[in-house]
Amino acid sequence: MDSPHYKTGRHSRYLPERLVERYQEALDDEELTRLDSEIALVDTKIQDVLSRLEETGEGPGAWAEVKKARVQLRRAEESADANATRRARERFDAAIDAGREEQLTWRVVMNLVEQRRKLVETELKHLADEERFITVERLMILVAAIVDIMRRHIADPETRRKIADEIRCLAASNPDPS
Repeated sequence: MDSPHYKTGRHSRYLPERLVERYQEALDDEELTRLDSEIALVDTKIQDVLSRLEETGEGPGAWAEVKKARVQLRRAEESADANATRRARERFDAAIDAGREEQLTWRVVMNLVEQRRKLVETELKHLADEERFITVERLMILVAAIVDIMRRHIADPETRRKIADEIRCLAASNPDPS
């Protein structure tokens, strides 16, 4: 069944009814191509992930803890004390798990940083493109200003009319005034 918001048919007719309204909102969103919200979201996630490192105490000390636990495990094994060996092995395993978690967390952070870099790069290109383009409204204001300048500085009405006609044709993307 086609969506009641059918536009081009490219996607809308395949959408489940629960997504049609969101799809239409996205189509109507003039800021859809802006990425500042996504950049802020990635920044927030980076801060969240890094704060978990701080909360868990993981960090550069995680692998130092593995080394300490390994030394204790060797000593316990040499002492032939089964309880001490078991406790040392548990501590060693926990230290390895913490180090692994730290590595995984940093991998997540680095992926997020790369995603942020791409979003920022894309947003900067978008902003640069916006500055290079002139809106139709701005173009029409410019044409009106040029015609007004001509009216004040060109005495011959026929010459003014011909120049104004050519400028209007150029502005309308029709280079032939006839």
